[in-house]
Amino acid sequence: MLISMPFGPLLSPSLGLSLLKEMLPGVRAEIRYLTLSLAQVIGPQLYLEISTHRAARHSLVGEWIFSRALFKGEAGQDDKDDKDEDYVERVLRCQIPGAPGYSQETIRGILRARDMAGSFVDSCVEQVLLRSPRIVGFTNLHHQQVASLALARRLKEAAPGTFMVLGGSGCDGPSGPELIRQFQFVDAVVVGEGELAFPELVQRVLVGQSCSGLQGVRSRDSRTVGADPADAAPGVAHLDDLPVPDLSDYFEQLEQARLGDSYQPELCFEMSRGCWWGEQHHCRFCGINGPDIAFRRKSSGRVLKELTTLLERYPGRRIFVVDSNLSMDFFDDLIPSLAAEPPDGELFLQVRSTLSKGQLQLLRDAGVGEIQSGVESLSTEVLRLMHKGVTALQNIQLLKWCKEADIPLSWLMIWGIPGEPVEEYQRLAKLIPWLTHLPPPAWGQPLRLDRFSPYFDHCDELGIDIGECLPAYRYVYPLDEDVVANLARSFTFEYHDGRDVAEYAEPVARAVQVWREVNGHSDLRYIDSNGTLLIWDFRPSAVRPITSLSGVQRAIFLACSEICSLAKLERVAEETTGKATDPATVPELLQPLIDQGLVLKQGGSVLNLALPAVAAGQG
Repeated sequence: MLISMPFGPLLSPSLGLSLLKEMLPGVRAEIRYLTLSLAQVIGPQLYLEISTHRAARHSLVGEWIFSRALFKGEAGQDDKDDKDEDYVERVLRCQIPGAPGYSQETIRGILRARDMAGSFVDSCVEQVLLRSPRIVGFTNLHHQQVASLALARRLKEAAPGTFMVLGGSGCDGPSGPELIRQFQFVDAVVVGEGELAFPELVQRVLVGQSCSGLQGVRSRDSRTVGADPADAAPGVAHLDDLPVPDLSDYFEQLEQARLGDSYQPELCFEMSRGCWWGEQHHCRFCGINGPDIAFRRKSSGRVLKELTTLLERYPGRRIFVVDSNLSMDFFDDLIPSLAAEPPDGELFLQVRSTLSKGQLQLLRDAGVGEIQSGVESLSTEVLRLMHKGVTALQNIQLLKWCKEADIPLSWLMIWGIPGEPVEEYQRLAKLIPWLTHLPPPAWGQPLRLDRFSPYFDHCDELGIDIGECLPAYRYVYPLDEDVVANLARSFTFEYHDGRDVAEYAEPVARAVQVWREVNGHSDLRYIDSNGTLLIWDFRPSAVRPITSLSGVQRAIFLACSEICSLAKLERVAEETTGKATDPATVPELLQPLIDQGLVLKQGGSVLNLALPAVAAGQG
């Protein structure tokens, strides 16, 4: 039995478990979504508020809810735990930078869920034992670890012969070996990708063989439970060799759960693993891919075949593509094929901000209903320190083109990068009011220090002193500090230069909030007709409502509808007038447009911020 425990995703099947089930030919296997079971108990709305709240990574609220069920009877984990109130005050009510606090109603729901967590785990034990599994495997992603351990503990007590194994990103690095050391009821942990190691583990357990020596598997009979990255399970070299995941267990249980028509699931879909950009230029704050960032992708033919198969089984579903970064190679054949015959389901993709306007339009034609991009900053200098490999103008151009193509864009802004110039935030606070007609960030937040990121792995040389794990971990795990540090994913830190990020970034945080508030009624449009270009400015920061351009000024404005060099604009001016242009002419014509926030100039590059007016009847 393969189990997805709370607080894993509620409205999507587990891609990992669905693949593993198909990798076990000749073995009876089923997936149990106990996520759905809890949603039935506490209500799907509260479940989603707990599992998707922006502060969940800092509060570990999903883990805390089940901590008493796991550690009951141990120090500090009695039924009437005085630390509960302390956790609520110091963690749940604490305003986390970049995230709204939990509402009083949600906090009441969280406390109710914690009170019933023990009885819920008992009911899960009954569900599992009805099937008498020989092996129970848990997917251990974010916010699932404590609930999984709580169930594994009680299952082991009730059925000692049942083999308990955990796998997933929560087992990466030192966490996997630490789970084996601390929790005697866990028989094995798979560190790394499971598709090759887990089937071999299952076969050995079923015939009574030892798991010792199986690469990537830490078990009680192993000679070592060390954390050498080289000992991780081997990854799948050719993703085309993977089966099409079996999602039937999820949809059968979803129907039985009767959550209501307003809770519509999506399909998780995988086209690649790792990150093709990060493989060579790892963004310094990013720990998403864990220790294995090596990029591999499926062939376009395989992607089309698998996508067709899934949508035939589950038509009309939104498809969440889990890839860290859309492979640019897919623009050669896959994306054009999808554009020629769009799938029966809206796609969500994660992309780099360097896409061209034509590529974005092709994505829209291919059925892409939303994209997420690692924009992260609108400062070229900060982006350079992040190792993003883009400029601020490229990021702003993406915002502009997404609005023009009517593709919703999700992105966030990060501040507090070691070594970033403080004066950049004064400039950004002045820049943002010119951008309020473009898609705003979903939120802004200070740098978070995560395990596996370059800032964590190379903290000394990058200007950071790592502190303790986030305070919430101490409320979840009543264990020694060094143990909790091995289980933790996020940490506190100090800057070598002692900078006060909250102080200098506050004007930008405030400007981002205003951007989000005014975006719905902010716009900047132009119409070009008969040699005259009219610009309507509906931004709160507008200097004047209408600006008229003609002649050379009109020509250079149109030329910088995409990022354009000053040298090219000089050539445009010469072509427009038919004669050599004074080098000062273009800067002089641009300056009033820059002063009005109609055009941005950074270095030797220029971009206008206006979009073509929407045709009558289209908006």
